[in-house]
Amino acid sequence: MDYDKKLYDFIRGQIEHLKYAYNRDCDAQVFKTMAEEHYGFDRKILLQEWELAFEWAIADVFGGGCEVETV
Repeated sequence: MDYDKKLYDFIRGQIEHLKYAYNRDCDAQVFKTMAEEHYGFDRKILLQEWELAFEWAIADVFGGGCEVETV
């Protein structure tokens, strides 16, 4: 399944400047909730779609992964 380009672009735009993130902030659910509440994204978009777009954005921005601190 291909990722949703609109979701991917949104997530990438939010993370492309990051060098470091806490694990609690580096999650597709966090981005889904934020996008619905603050950016008017449709709540009907499935979490699985956000997760797929999130995985691709993380891979593209951080070359396959990023440093994530677990608290």
